[in-house]
Amino acid sequence: MTKSSSDDGVMDQLRKYHYYLMENQLKANAEKGIPSVAIILYNGKDNWDPLKKLQAYPKELQRYLLPFKCILLNVKEVSDESLNGFGARLAAFICAMKYIWNPDNSRETFSKVLDRIHRELPKSEALDLLYQMDVYLKGWLRANFMEAFKMDFVRPNYKTVGDVLREEEEIRKLAIPKP
Repeated sequence: MTKSSSDDGVMDQLRKYHYYLMENQLKANAEKGIPSVAIILYNGKDNWDPLKKLQAYPKELQRYLLPFKCILLNVKEVSDESLNGFGARLAAFICAMKYIWNPDNSRETFSKVLDRIHRELPKSEALDLLYQMDVYLKGWLRANFMEAFKMDFVRPNYKTVGDVLREEEEIRKLAIPKP
């Protein structure tokens, strides 16, 4: 589950999802339960930890409050150095999520991640990943690292959400009469 802002209903969402898994996936042996780990991937601006609410209960009862283990990963806490230990694709996703709110302050990190993408991924996968990141970063990546998009092959024949948004913006610009 990914969250970009605080959500006090996250624990109820996780409980419902776990119940869904129990009911639909293990009808024959539900008594064994599902060895589950829920991971909340958070990239919001504010500090937020819904698991802290569990600390209000006695330590002996805390492990019974959720029918699964739960981990919060706040991408702000992932160091730029640790990105080197991840594959290029995962490093790119974490970098984009971590710096979505202010990518200008992390140009050097983006530059290193982009170099890895070009070195480690096949060209078609690299370009797709760049476009995905650019959509997520609302065009910032292309505006600041245009050279990363210049590759010696034809892009696949489909439009991304970002392509459609850029086309719509161009149409809006043409439709607005100038004073």
